Amino acid sequence: MEYDYIKVVEVLEAGGADGSLANNNGHSAATGIEGRKVRAMVMIAGGDCEADFSSGLTSLEGDAEARSKVDKAEFIQIRMKLKKANKGWTPAVDDQFKAILNQL
Repeated sequence: MEYDYIKVVEVLEAGGADGSLANNNGHSAATGIEGRKVRAMVMIAGGDCEADFSSGLTSLEGDAEARSKVDKAEFIQIRMKLKKANKGWTPAVDDQFKAILNQL
């Protein structure tokens, strides 16, 4: 989770990996090394097409607890990076992003 490799996370989970296992600092694998990762954010940052981005944003829309853990600056930086890379960051995805940004 820590390095935004959502595809790797999905393969590990499909193979039975336990995201609740904690590291020496007490943070679960599902929240990354420092305990600050939000799955929906990893889905967005690690996405590579419109469907990935939309799925992550939809997940974030429906989870108030996850939204409360999102760093607004990081959220905006992810948008800037992905929009610049033009990896499927469509106007519809951008609208969805903006709607969530207003909730943060």
